[in-house]
Amino acid sequence: MPSSQTLSALQEKGFRTTFRGFDKNDVLAYLNALDNENRQHSAEQEEQIAQLQAQLDKMRSEQSAARACVEKLQSDLSAANQRAEAAEKSAAEVVARAKSVEERATANLSRNKENQQAVVEWQFRCRDLQKQIDEYEKQIAEYEAMIPKGGMPAPKQEPAPVPQPAPQEKPEPAPEPKAPQADVTEEARIEARQILMEARLKADAAEERLKQQAEEQQGRMTEHARDLAASLAMLRERVTRVDERLSAATADLDDATTAIYQALDATGADFEAFGAELRHFGENTAKENCPAAQAKVRHNKSAQPAAKRVRPVRSQPQVQANNANTHRLRRAGDTRRSVSQDLNAELERLNQPAAARK
Repeated sequence: MPSSQTLSALQEKGFRTTFRGFDKNDVLAYLNALDNENRQHSAEQEEQIAQLQAQLDKMRSEQSAARACVEKLQSDLSAANQRAEAAEKSAAEVVARAKSVEERATANLSRNKENQQAVVEWQFRCRDLQKQIDEYEKQIAEYEAMIPKGGMPAPKQEPAPVPQPAPQEKPEPAPEPKAPQADVTEEARIEARQILMEARLKADAAEERLKQQAEEQQGRMTEHARDLAASLAMLRERVTRVDERLSAATADLDDATTAIYQALDATGADFEAFGAELRHFGENTAKENCPAAQAKVRHNKSAQPAAKRVRPVRSQPQVQANNANTHRLRRAGDTRRSVSQDLNAELERLNQPAAARK
């Protein structure tokens, strides 16, 4: 058989006519050339299918990686939200503590003012006592100036007149002897000194106690102010870190979301293009792999020259994609399935995930 002849050469050459039909060798040569061309096309299309399948697997892996990235970002976002809530709670606690410290500081300031007022009052009292002490000392000095060194002179006793006889009367009780004036002055002086010493001791103790209370209050206020300043600084630092983390997490999430959406859009476009290419590929394959229609050549029963050749015409009838009765004309002994059926089955298998995704 002239199997070495190409399909285009056979089409241009045409079939030789014989009695009641075409020449068998020409028809077989044409069918062999058509089968060889179909085999070549089927091999190329299988290679394209393998490439498309590899691209599809790659896209699916990229989609799974994108989904894993989205899940990871969602988990990171939830963790960031939890950290932000914890930071907000701690900030609220620190604010409450700061308010309580401020209230205590205000109360301490009010008590300090009261203590200062009490100190001023005690100072006024001390001044009054000092004035009284000065007056007492002046009085004591006056008394000492009035008293001579030997003490006050005793009153001179005039000689009693000679008693005259008189009627006897009951004797009156003798008057008690009066204490000497020097003893009274000394007692007054000692008492004044004791009063002065007690007043000075009380004033010194009150002033020392008020000074100590004021110093302790000032120390507590200073310590509370330092604690408050440290708490506020720590709160500001925590709030700053939380804001920075939230800003960074938001920026990362926005970037990842944008990248994911772009990848999904690109994947969807690739899937659509891939589906369109597969549908177009299946239609072309179904059209190319249909059996060659028998050439409709009008046979003139009248006498015609035997050497006349007729150019065969290939018809392309519409073939269903899933028609199980479609067969290809193959050589004797070849029982393989048709390429169109293989491609149709592959198209159905590839279209299933795309339909599920839509």
